[in-house]
Amino acid sequence: MVASVCVDASVALRLITAPVQDPAHALWDEWERDSARLLAPLLLQYECTSVLYRYRRQGHLSVEACEAALGVILALPLITAADPGLHGLAMAAAARYDLPAAYDAHYVALAERESAQLCTADLRLARRLRDHGVEWVRVPGE
Repeated sequence: MVASVCVDASVALRLITAPVQDPAHALWDEWERDSARLLAPLLLQYECTSVLYRYRRQGHLSVEACEAALGVILALPLITAADPGLHGLAMAAAARYDLPAAYDAHYVALAERESAQLCTADLRLARRLRDHGVEWVRVPGE
């Protein structure tokens, strides 16, 4: 049982685009069953909006499906962190874990700050963190 989980955009998007058999759904059910505190930086909403728009432009989603998917993302019961202090923590985390950019580091920094598990479907990010000894990262299906 995990008390707090920081969910990144890759997992949130899988919740609305992947079939119900996807491991992300089982994780979400587990977190709800355990009353886990679900966290994300406000960045998640921007990233998901961008990806959904890209799906729409590529013809993978209709306008209506894109709007509905965004509504689901925005309705997820996530505690969103939007405080300015998170940016400095993200920059430090990006440097500490040698990340190529600071976007993903916002999720890492929030998980660290809140002593939460980080859940990501980004295998490169998970591998990079694990290479640095991070044990609190989880990938759906692992």
